[in-house]
Order: sequence, then C-alpha cells, then structure tokens
Amino acid sequence: IARTLSSARSSAPAPASVSSSSASVSAMLAPPAASDASHEGHAAADPESDAEDEETDAGAGALLRALLKVLAIAVAVATPAAALLSFPELARFLIEKAAGTVVLLATAGLAYDTILRVIAAERGGESGAWAPLAIGLLVAAVLAPNLALLWGATAADLRAVFRVLFEGVEVDGARFGLFDVLAGIGIFLLGVTLTRLGQRGLRKSVLRQTRMDAGLQSSISAGIGYTGVLLSVLIAVSAVGLDLSSLALVAGALSVGIGFGLQAIVNNFVSGIVLLVERPIKSGDWIRVGEAEGYVRRINARSTLIEKFDKSTVIVPNSELVANQVTNLTHRNLAGRATIRIRASFDTDPARVIAIMEAVALSHESVLSYPQPLAMFRSVSDSGLEFELWAYLGNVNLVFNVHSDLMVMLWKRLREEGVEVPYPQTGLHVRSLPAAANGAAATASAVIAPPESAATLSRD
Repeated sequence: IARTLSSARSSAPAPASVSSSSASVSAMLAPPAASDASHEGHAAADPESDAEDEETDAGAGALLRALLKVLAIAVAVATPAAALLSFPELARFLIEKAAGTVVLLATAGLAYDTILRVIAAERGGESGAWAPLAIGLLVAAVLAPNLALLWGATAADLRAVFRVLFEGVEVDGARFGLFDVLAGIGIFLLGVTLTRLGQRGLRKSVLRQTRMDAGLQSSISAGIGYTGVLLSVLIAVSAVGLDLSSLALVAGALSVGIGFGLQAIVNNFVSGIVLLVERPIKSGDWIRVGEAEGYVRRINARSTLIEKFDKSTVIVPNSELVANQVTNLTHRNLAGRATIRIRASFDTDPARVIAIMEAVALSHESVLSYPQPLAMFRSVSDSGLEFELWAYLGNVNLVFNVHSDLMVMLWKRLREEGVEVPYPQTGLHVRSLPAAANGAAATASAVIAPPESAATLSRD
C-alpha cells in the first residue's frame, strides 16, 4: 500500500474534474518546474540531486513499509489460526483492527510526505535539516492516541496518560513533568548556544585586540566554554526540579564507574584542563612527543591535535603530554638554533675551516649576530676532521630553509678556498694473495671510496 501511494503521487496524472484548490495543492506537491531553459539545463545536468531526493523519500517511507509488512505477516498468521481454533470473533477483531491500522499508517505517511513537500516548495526545494524530525514527531504525536483508541483504549485512559505527562510524577518528594523536562532541555541548549556565541565574539572582537599570543587566547576561550557548559547543566538540572544535594548518589555511582572503566577518559580530561591552565604547550607550538613532531593545532578536552610537517595529524591523549617528556621548541619565544656538521681532509688547517664556517653563518640574513655563530672542531674520525656549526635564529620555524642555505653556501665557499671535503674511506690491507694471481705482491694496500655524497652533513 505504501509503495502504491508513493508511486501514485509521483506518476498518476490529476483527474480533469478536480477543483482549482486541488490543482494548486497538486502543483505544490509536484517537483518545482524549471522556469527557463537555463534552469532546465541545470536540472538535467545534475542527476545527483534527484538521486538524493529519491534516497530521502525511500528513507522516510522505510519505517512505514516495515511496520506494514510486520503487521501484514502477523495478521496473516494470527487470523487463520484464530479461525481454526474456533475463535471467529478474535479473527474478525484482528482483521478490523489491522485494516484500521493500515489506514492510519498510510494516512500518517501521506501527511508527513505532504507537509515536507509543502515546506520544500516554500523554501525553494529544501526542507531544512530539522524539519523532517519535527514533522515526524508531530505526526507520531497525533498518530499514537488514534492507534490506542483503535486497539481498545478509552478516552479515560488517554486522559490519565496526558495527566501524567503534563502534571508529572512525584519521585522522592520532587515532581517531574513533560514541560519541566522540555524546559530543562531548552535551557541547556540556550546556555550552550550563548556560550558558543560568547566564545566567538570574544575571539573576534576582544582577544584579537590584545597582545596575547594565540595559545593564550585559545586557552581563555576553551576555559570560558567549559565554564558555560557546566553552568548550563547546573541551571537546567535546577529547572527540571532536581535537588543538587540529591545528586550525591549519582556522583557516587559515577565514581565507581570511573574506578572501573572511565579512568582514562577522566585522566585525559583533567590533563586537558592542566594543559590549558599551566600552558606547557599551546596552540601553534612546535613540539616533539615520542616519534611525533609538528605544530599543536588544537587542545581538546580529551586529546591534542598535532599537525606534522607532511600535513598529517597525530591525535595524542592529553595524559601523555602531562606524564611523558615533551620537547617544546617554541615554549618561551621563537628563538632556535640550526646545527650543521661537515668533514674536512686531514691536511686541512682547523682554524681556517672554523673561520670560514662562522663567516658564512654571519652572512646569512636570518642568522643572529648575538649570540654569535659558533664553529667547533669536534673530533678526528676515520675519514677526516669533523666540524660543527651552531647558527642561532630569531625564528626557529625557518630552520629548514636556513639549514639548506648554509649547506649550499658552505659547500661553495669551501671549494673556493681549496678545502677538500673527503670521501668516507676504509683501509683494506691484503696480507696474502692466491698463487694463481699474475704479478701479485705479498702485501698490498688499497683505499676504497664508495660512490656516496662528497660530504657527510647532518642537522639536529
């Protein structure tokens, strides 16, 4: 029946004898026609919207079809069984009530679909996100008492149910009614909405005018959000009629639950509050946590989002940031250091290489003159002399660019100055050779230079 009604609305032509009012309603129920050729072209070129409408219609009628199917199966099984067991009145009762239920459900589905189509026609083809839910609740509220009356409930029974819903029930000296619960929900939603609006206005108009860094602004905004939500919950609970002192039992139950299964969640939540108040890290900081390294993008109630340099996001629980070691490269300021290591041949004057490295570092515009760049002769390795350069930067976020620039500049300058950068070398001493080798010496020495980079350069 539901499928027939749906197909009839979409395909059956209107009778010629319908009145003008029926024609206008049919026009509203029909899909809006294109007003010009361009609109027709757009509608024809956008089959996805038609598919979405069909899916929406199918989803809206899925529940109705399921109810009708279950009812039909139940009646088809129960009615013959009652007749065979010599209960003709029961069989007649089931058939009558089932037929009435089918009519009510079909009417409810048709009313739901009609109201949605009228709203969509008034809004230019869109019914909105909350309209289906609101209309569904309204239709269900009208359908439920009619079904109850059909299946034997009396008007006195319905009045008793409505009295309980509106006047409420008394529990432990407190009375709870439908209006009280709806008022509590409304107060909570209003409080959360006002909190979000206040956070947005504070970020855009007040905090932006101050000299506070972005991390502190984010902490203040998050703190106001938590406070607003907590106050909304307390006010809503009071509006419902609950005595806050009676929540001790609930708190005790929650403490037991926390002891068994909510330890991690509560630990992360408390750690998030600690991070917002103590501020060892803040939004925009460059941190290292274990194998993760990147920028802190957001500190949530349960976890912190870290954006790595490859644009992937690492979600780290707040408890790990509080309990484990965290390296914050931008904790107090943006100052940082670039570290470069190079190797020179054994016959190179170390003082000359140190002077070249410090001069090259000072010539870069992003390297600070104070603290001055520091070049050091670190060690003597198997392949040459090891040197290290510390170049201090005013903005550590530029460390990758500065590191690359200094590497290129050092390479060119060392080649111009005639400083040899040796290949990695390994000495191989051959003490004996096979007798079949022609002209083989008893002792030979060879130097093997693998085809690798001409310099071993690394960075902290």
